[in-house]
Amino acid sequence: MMKWKQNLQKITAGTVAGALLVVGLSGCDSTTESTSQANTDAQGEAVKINVTYFDSFVWSYYIQIAQKYGIWDSVFGDDPVNVQLTSFSSGPKVNEAITAGDIDIAINEGDQPFLSGVANGVDLTILSTELRQEKTLILVADSNSEIQSAADLKGKNISVPLGAYVHKSLIGVLQDNGISVDDVQLTNISAAGDAVAAIENGDVDAYIGTIFSLYSEIQDGKIKQIADLTGNGAYAYLIGTTDFVNQHPDVTQKLVDVLYQSTIYTAEHLDQAAEIISEGTGIDTSVIQQLYPLLDTDMDFTDADLEALLSTQEFLLKNDIIDEEIPNLKEQHINTKFIQTARGE
Repeated sequence: MMKWKQNLQKITAGTVAGALLVVGLSGCDSTTESTSQANTDAQGEAVKINVTYFDSFVWSYYIQIAQKYGIWDSVFGDDPVNVQLTSFSSGPKVNEAITAGDIDIAINEGDQPFLSGVANGVDLTILSTELRQEKTLILVADSNSEIQSAADLKGKNISVPLGAYVHKSLIGVLQDNGISVDDVQLTNISAAGDAVAAIENGDVDAYIGTIFSLYSEIQDGKIKQIADLTGNGAYAYLIGTTDFVNQHPDVTQKLVDVLYQSTIYTAEHLDQAAEIISEGTGIDTSVIQQLYPLLDTDMDFTDADLEALLSTQEFLLKNDIIDEEIPNLKEQHINTKFIQTARGE
């Protein structure tokens, strides 16, 4: 039986060196430890897994749910694994931590930061899809604003977590409405609370974020929804460093098993899972239970997911976010055997 010990401490991430697109924002560091008898490394010691997740996202608490409801213990048993959970506010910051050697597995890494990281020499492997979303990503503006739809954003200042997975989606929405990036000003804000405050203060005109983190402000009349991202969806994946996956395939498989089972458990027992998610995100359980079913959390990596990833790569090339096409992307940076095994295929 695993014993979990958590120590929460606020940390601040710095700016990444080099060409990675990074948003320097605060994160939360959580350490979880366990000991047992098998599955040790070459020195006979417990295998350490450094896992990152996003503490503001309702779809990022599957390890905590697995620990609470016995899924972790049922999969790992007495295997000696020491798990360190570290939360971040954006995918580019995860790339920074991976580059520094601090992260082995990333839960819900977005398509744009994944591709930007690989293009800049970070050796990453997609293990599965974890999230596809459109309607739950929205554009908002001040309730009293003249802005009524995305078509009204020309010449406006829009806050967005630059380099994160919604960055591409925002540009897609703008282009659908005949607006280029040169027609707007983009301000780098990640946290929804900061963005809403900036809108109320008149510092920015609009913000793109998740409906989960903006729902209460919409209900209170502070802001209004002007569009969702239908047709410009955002994708997130379970990512591993290639070195860790190759060195610890058994541990990687069990971790994928845990996340797969926990995802199913969350959907089937949302009332229970919502309590844990709410504790971490601060979002009311009723909002989570109402909106979570709008998410597509099927972990299978499909042909459509590959097409979407390649489409994102084309977008990054077209907008000079990466310099060249990533060679052998499918062959070298996507490994679906773990999720296929988890699904019993």
